[in-house]
Formats: sequence, C-alpha cells, structure tokens
Amino acid sequence: MSRLRAAVHPVLRPVRADDRDAMRDFLSALSVDSRRLRFHGSVNPRSERLLQDLTRTDGVQRGAWVAVLSCDDGEVIVGEACWARRGTGCAEFGLVVADAWQGRGVAAALLQALQREAAAAGIGTLQGDVWVDNHRMAAFMGRQGFEPGEVCDDGVQVWRRHGARPAAVPAWRWADRRSAILSRSTECTQSNCSATTRVLLLCSGPIRGHSMPGRRSASASILASASWT
Repeated sequence: MSRLRAAVHPVLRPVRADDRDAMRDFLSALSVDSRRLRFHGSVNPRSERLLQDLTRTDGVQRGAWVAVLSCDDGEVIVGEACWARRGTGCAEFGLVVADAWQGRGVAAALLQALQREAAAAGIGTLQGDVWVDNHRMAAFMGRQGFEPGEVCDDGVQVWRRHGARPAAVPAWRWADRRSAILSRSTECTQSNCSATTRVLLLCSGPIRGHSMPGRRSASASILASASWT
C-alpha cells in the first residue's frame, strides 16, 4: 500500500532500467486511444520487449526521459519520451503523457529534455511522424519549432526541427480540472492506495488528440510523436 505525497508537480529525469515496473503501470493505465496513438496500433503494455525498449538508453544511440510524481513507496510515471538515432545527425522521437496530465505542458517539457540530450549526442535534427488529420499534434509541433515535411502513403507526415537548441518551454500550465486533480490527490494522501489505484487516479479522464509514427521497423515502433501540449 502507498500514499501519494502532497506535491503534484512532475519531476523530469532520465529513464532507468529499474523503471520497468512503473513503466508497465503507466502504459497499462493509458486509455486505449492514447496507447494506439503512441504506438500506431494495438500493443500489449505488459510486453517485456516493449518495456525493455522503453527503459533502455545509452545517451549515444538512444535516450529516454520520464516525468514522475513521488509516492511514499516510489514514483509514478505520468509521461515518457524517447529518441533514437536514425542516421548521421538525425534522430526520431516519440512521447506520451498520462491522460489526466495532457494539455498541461508535460509534453513540451519532455521534448525540451530530449532535444538537449540529443544535441549533446551530436544530433542536429529531430523528427517525428504525425497523422495528417491530427491537427492538435500538428499545432504542437509547429509551436515547438518543427516544420512539416513529406506525407507518406500511410497518411503520416514527417515533421522536423533542425538545430540543437530546443524551443523555450513556458511555466507549467494547469488544466481547468486542476482543483479536481488536487482534491483527488489529497484524498490519496489521506488514505492507503494501491499502486494500480495511484496510476489510474493520475491517468483518468482521457483528452483526445494524439498522433503516432508508422510501424516502419520493430525498433522504430516504440518511437512516435503524440500530441500533449
């Protein structure tokens, strides 16, 4: 049993190999829509191969970051993002944010962390795939300095950002449901909550509007652009 601490401001840090259990809970708690958009199709959130891919990083060929909330017995992941090198000086990225935390600046903060890490690894161009009808994600990519490129046969458009410096990320934005989220979080601090309950609490209330890259390869299938701004 565990309790969510009073603080509800996510902290960003590099992913670790021992994040596998927390990542499994995070992916399982995502809405079906969020998972579909993150991985461009149906996936098993408990797949060991998937979890290994999402928690494997070397800072040279690939990197990954998570946004976490602290609990008495550990951390709850509310967002994850990763990048993987795709040729000389180029990398593809993907990210997803817990449903209840979408629209509150978590994606922008994760993307900034990815850009800084990728730049340090010699990556000059980041790219992400967006479905052409995903207007929310397209708007997010535009705000982050990405430019639209070619459209593939599967209806996916490639967006690229050239240059190492990430776009500035504004102060954390709180959705209109902030009071409700804070209230439910406070209730959790006052009563015992299982790990599953904590994740479901943080990921309830899906917000629509994501996008993902296509399944071009087994390794690339974990990399997708999703829209949480």
